Amino acid sequence: MSKLQGLFGVFQDEINTEINFKNKISDLENLFSIELAIIKSEYADLSTIQPINLPYDLTSEDSKDIPFAFASRELCQVKIISEENRDFNLGTAGEVRIIDNLSLLSDKYHRFLQELNGIDCRPIFRDRLSHKINEEIIYVLMVNRYFKAISYIYQVNAKDGDKISYPLISKSDQDTMGLILTPEEIQRILSLEKLNYSDYLLSLLRLIEIVVEYTIDTIILVSISCDNSPNRSQNIQYSLSLINLQIVTKLQNGFQMLDLKNDNIRRKFDALKYNFKKMNGIVYDLSLRKLIVNEVQIY
Repeated sequence: MSKLQGLFGVFQDEINTEINFKNKISDLENLFSIELAIIKSEYADLSTIQPINLPYDLTSEDSKDIPFAFASRELCQVKIISEENRDFNLGTAGEVRIIDNLSLLSDKYHRFLQELNGIDCRPIFRDRLSHKINEEIIYVLMVNRYFKAISYIYQVNAKDGDKISYPLISKSDQDTMGLILTPEEIQRILSLEKLNYSDYLLSLLRLIEIVVEYTIDTIILVSISCDNSPNRSQNIQYSLSLINLQIVTKLQNGFQMLDLKNDNIRRKFDALKYNFKKMNGIVYDLSLRKLIVNEVQIY
C-alpha cells in the first residue's frame, strides 16, 4: 500500500465513523418524532372540541394554598412506553384526562437526551437534535397548558355576559395557572437548571399558530351548532377570539422588544405579524355581528 493510499485510507475510516454516528442520530431522531407524534395528534384532536366541552378535572382545584398548584397538573393523553420495546399502550381510544404530574413526558425527554449524549459524534450533530428535542417537548407542554387554561376559563369562570379576566402567565403569589408556561415552570416540570432561550421562543411562536387555528376552528364549530340549535350560551365561546387576540397582541409586543439575531426566530416572528392581522380581522367581524358577549381582560 502506498503512502497516499494509507493517507486516504485514514480519511475513509473517519468518513465511515462519521456516517455511522449520523445514522445513529437519524435513527434516534426518527424514533423521537414517532413517539411524540402520537401525543401531538391528541392535542390536534382538542382543536376540534368547543371550549365549553374541553375536558377538565375540577379536583385539581383542591390545593389552593400551593403556589403554581397547576404547574404539575396538566391535560395529557395517558400513554405508557415500555422501556424494552417502546410500544405504546394507548388505553381507551380518545381518553383524555388530567394526570397529577408530567413524569411520563419528562422521563421521555431525559431518556432521549441520555441516548443522544451517549453517541460519540461531533458536537454540531448532537446540538442540532438536542435543540429539536427541547423545542418539541416545550411546544407540547405549552399546547397542553393553553388548552388546560382555556378549559378552566370556560368551565369554571365564563358565564354569559360576565367579564373574563385571566392571567397570561402564572405568578408566584397566585395559584391560578397562566395561559402561557414560563421558562421557570418548564424548568421545574423537566427538572432543568437552565432553559435555552431560543428553544423557548420558537416553541412560543409555534403555540401562536395553534391559538389562531383553534380560534378559527371554534368559530366554525359554534356557528354550525348555533345554526342547528340556537342557544345564547353558545355565544360565550365567540369570546375565545378576543381572549386569543389579546394573547397574540401581548406576545407580539414582547417579541418587538427583542433585537432578534436568530434567523429562525426572526422568520417565525414575521408569521406572528400575519397572525396578528388575521386575529384582528376575526374579532372585528364578530364584533360587527355583535356575537362577542363577554368583556375580556388577559393581564
